[in-house]
Amino acid sequence: MTRRIALAFAALVAVLLVAAVLPLGAAMQSREEESFRFATISAARQVSAAAEETLVDHHPPDAMNEAVAAAERDGDCVGVFAGTGALVTATNCGTAKDSAAIALATRTLSSKSETTARSGDWLRAAVPVGDEDDSGAVVLARSAESLDHRVDVMWGWLALTAVACLALGVALAFALARWVSRPLLALDTTAARLGDGALDVRAPTEGGPPEVRRLARTFNRMAERTETLVHAHRGWVADVSHQLRTPLTALRLRLDVLAGEAAEAAVEKQVAAEQQVAAEQQVATEQQVATEQQVATAPQVAAGQQVAAEQQIATAPQAAAGQQGAPEQQVAAAGPESPTTTPPNQSPVTWPGPDFAAELAGVQEEIERLSRLVDGLLAVARAEAVVARRVAVPVAEVAAERVSAWEPVAREHGQQLIAPSASRAAASLAPGDLEQILDNVIANALAAVPTGGHVRVDAVADRERDRVVLHVIDDGPGMSEAAKQSAFRRFGASSGSGSGLGLAIVDRLVTANGGEVRLADTVGGGLTVVVELPAASSAAPSDG
Repeated sequence: MTRRIALAFAALVAVLLVAAVLPLGAAMQSREEESFRFATISAARQVSAAAEETLVDHHPPDAMNEAVAAAERDGDCVGVFAGTGALVTATNCGTAKDSAAIALATRTLSSKSETTARSGDWLRAAVPVGDEDDSGAVVLARSAESLDHRVDVMWGWLALTAVACLALGVALAFALARWVSRPLLALDTTAARLGDGALDVRAPTEGGPPEVRRLARTFNRMAERTETLVHAHRGWVADVSHQLRTPLTALRLRLDVLAGEAAEAAVEKQVAAEQQVAAEQQVATEQQVATEQQVATAPQVAAGQQVAAEQQIATAPQAAAGQQGAPEQQVAAAGPESPTTTPPNQSPVTWPGPDFAAELAGVQEEIERLSRLVDGLLAVARAEAVVARRVAVPVAEVAAERVSAWEPVAREHGQQLIAPSASRAAASLAPGDLEQILDNVIANALAAVPTGGHVRVDAVADRERDRVVLHVIDDGPGMSEAAKQSAFRRFGASSGSGSGLGLAIVDRLVTANGGEVRLADTVGGGLTVVVELPAASSAAPSDG
């Protein structure tokens, strides 16, 4: 901008100088030539006056010869011609008596007027002698070298003055252009940094035209308002995320304890069932043994019953007294032979129920999803708030490290994760941003790819555009066009297992570092995430 203003002003000054200097120089040159011509004619008149005494008044030629000699000493060439055109006297140089001088004298004799003619470096002036016809004529030739020298000097001074004026105009133009453009450039730089996320920058309000200073103050008010709104939004998101983490953590702990208790209750229920089965088997065994013993002692029981009948008849009085203690003895005798069992109408404890474990697992999964959602919101707020100094980051090396970190996860799900080939391409990013970008993109790709699928990471350098291009290619189900358009919005691509913030975080981090991210279809099916980052050799570091 400074150069354009200065060049425009310099062109205007040059046009004005040309329009002023050329006519001035031409006028001064014409005046010098006229002055030289008048001086030449005046010198010729002096010789003509001396020659008039000889040619008209017929006096001795002494005065005429003296005038011719004086002109010769001044460097002029003089020729005196009679009315018939004959040469009366002349100086030693032949310029005033050659054919051109004779022709000029003849023309003066015929016209009776003063004439001049320029021939090469000589100016010839012819004046008539006396007032009578055919009295004679004087031709005086004077070198025009002095005239040409004065004209050259005059044009030189004019050119030098014009160049000086042009230089002064260019200097003033640059000063004016800087006075106007410097605050505009500062405002442009401030706006660019504000667009990159440095919300605390302000444009200088000193210097420059009043309109530019007013524009800077208006921009600063807008930046302050934007900073206040963005910080309020980020603070709200961060506060909500932070406050939600505490109850979610407590709820997860309670659910973990409940899951442990449910597992212990299930184990105890299984042990009780096993013990009940063992007790039932023992009762059945004891009943079988008692039956076998009863069959073996049947004859002795019959004999004993006959003897008892006889004794009962003999001891009838004592039998009535002994009936009171008989039930107690019967109960005591029956104790070892009748084990205690659970009544048939009483059911065992059934907590936890058969669906309790599945329901508890579902609750824990939802809690885990909410935790990821809160962590994602907090990560987005931090990604938008931080504007760090960019450094050169080896893209292929960092990508290989992240692939190695995610390799166990891919192996566990039967997927193949392919690292990029070795490359020296380096991108300009804030420290740690590339790791977060790759973690989110690889996590999304592994979540989308089925068992047996492939995820490949590539990094190439685009030297024509000074970019480093990172590809994360999968052969999963891919995305529809509508899903691609909303993928980088918060919760725009959320699924049942994700928070919908991964690609939003990627977009914020890539944009904050001056790059671009887009989604493309993989040849043969799948999705390709293309991340373009500024190369380290072309990106200027920015302070946050």
